[in-house]
Amino acid sequence: MNGNNYITDDVVNMELLSDDNLTTVNIGGVDYADMICTNIWQEDGHTRFIIREMTEMEKMKRCIIEMSSLL
Repeated sequence: MNGNNYITDDVVNMELLSDDNLTTVNIGGVDYADMICTNIWQEDGHTRFIIREMTEMEKMKRCIIEMSSLL
């Protein structure tokens, strides 16, 4: 981790960092819920990405979208 950037030598794609895969994340032994990937890029042979906890507004929007898909 570098600031809020995570750096890996592995290739990481957006499917791996999808909302479904980020509902629960363990970082350094700490569990986080409702994370979101805000950016992913390649630099200097590494994959860098930013994940953060969703805001209450983002959680509400996700809930509305999920509910509307059930109609």
